[in-house]
Amino acid sequence: MAVAKPLGQTLFYALSVALTRGLAIIMVPFVTGHLSTAEYGSIELMQSLADVATVVLGFGLVDALYRFLGDARDEAARLRIAAAAFGLILVLGAVAGLALQGLSGLIQRLLGPAVDPMALRLLLGTVALDGAIQVPLAWLRLTDRASFYLAMIGLRSLLQGGLIVLALEMNAGVSGVMAAGFASAALTALILGVQQARATGVRFNMHTTGLLMRYGSPLVLAGLGGFVLGSFDRLLLAPVVPVAALAEYAIAAKIALIAPLLFQPFSLWWFPRRIIILSEPDGRERSARTVTLGLTYLTWIALGVAIGGPVLVTLLTPAAYHGAIRYIPWLVVAGVAQHAADLLNVGSFAGRGTSRPTIINLLSAGVALAAYLVLIPQLGVMGAVIATVTAYVARLALFLADSHRLVPLSLPWARLVLYAALAAVAAWFTPAGLNWLSGGLALAAGCVIAAIVALLLGLAPMPARFRRAA
Repeated sequence: MAVAKPLGQTLFYALSVALTRGLAIIMVPFVTGHLSTAEYGSIELMQSLADVATVVLGFGLVDALYRFLGDARDEAARLRIAAAAFGLILVLGAVAGLALQGLSGLIQRLLGPAVDPMALRLLLGTVALDGAIQVPLAWLRLTDRASFYLAMIGLRSLLQGGLIVLALEMNAGVSGVMAAGFASAALTALILGVQQARATGVRFNMHTTGLLMRYGSPLVLAGLGGFVLGSFDRLLLAPVVPVAALAEYAIAAKIALIAPLLFQPFSLWWFPRRIIILSEPDGRERSARTVTLGLTYLTWIALGVAIGGPVLVTLLTPAAYHGAIRYIPWLVVAGVAQHAADLLNVGSFAGRGTSRPTIINLLSAGVALAAYLVLIPQLGVMGAVIATVTAYVARLALFLADSHRLVPLSLPWARLVLYAALAAVAAWFTPAGLNWLSGGLALAAGCVIAAIVALLLGLAPMPARFRRAA
């Protein structure tokens, strides 16, 4: 399997994330300007459904693919496993797509009259396609084809964005937005399916299918736990808080999501190969260095979002949405805890089964659900925020304890905690009501200083010329 330079691969992944999520954020003023709050709320409600459906329809096959390719003896064995995973996801995706369309009427009644039936059918079709393309996208990451990955993500994002603009200008409403998503997903799935068939072929092997399903299926439960931690609170908030409060929460979540999204290029590069590297002679040392760098980078970008997020809310949204600012720092903390756990849980995933991460994710989801039920009726949106942060911190603690017991990594914990504490203090004392100029200056200064501190603490690699000078 090809081994490309990490920096180059990460750059391509960074561009793909920027295209996908950056475009979504840029379009917030345009979409909210063309849709009523009720229409925007119906999209958020359907998106919550899409989140859980995509988890289920992935069937855990991406993690199963990562796991068993690490055990493959040679390239031919890797191709056979990938071909079997692709054949399996095609069958499961087709069956699930037909089932979802058959159940669309029932789903529409459960979601309520605010959801347009045609828009829902289009969304369900998009969800089925998204499930089917997970394996081809994972294969691109595994084979270091980051440039093609970028091309596919960019094609879909730009096509979807353009079609949404066209649909809203034609007053097509929510159905137009969903049609844009379905059309872009269909084209992407067609291209990825063709390239995957050419690269690995398509196999239907019962033995390999059994291995993949036994490993991946429990992760569906873990993914459902992630849904409880991610979007489920919207369903509980809907009958409790005004629509305006939900809109503020949605905007805050979108802005806070910038931190984990900026981290995603690193995770897209590291996660497919972390178990493979762990099995190599110096794997634990290399893993410890990479995880340390990842935690440092995650803290750095979280500081940037905590400082710059309120400025973005002020620039992108009308004054009615500016209440979102008070939620952003706490949602950033939740995102940091989520992805720090993903960096530190390699030991929990290194075995042949996935019961351990499944149990941990379900326990964390249970914490979130209990906290939602207690805090949302009392505190509304802030109760949902507090519950989410609590559950993700609990998840981080559980994964850290479990993974360290199985595969201990020697990390510079004192320096990492010090760095995180300094970042938290800096974010806390940065005023929230800054305009674009003062906010931009604060963001630039904070990021530069934080980068220098990371270098001085030895958490990030010192540039070569400075090392030579030293």
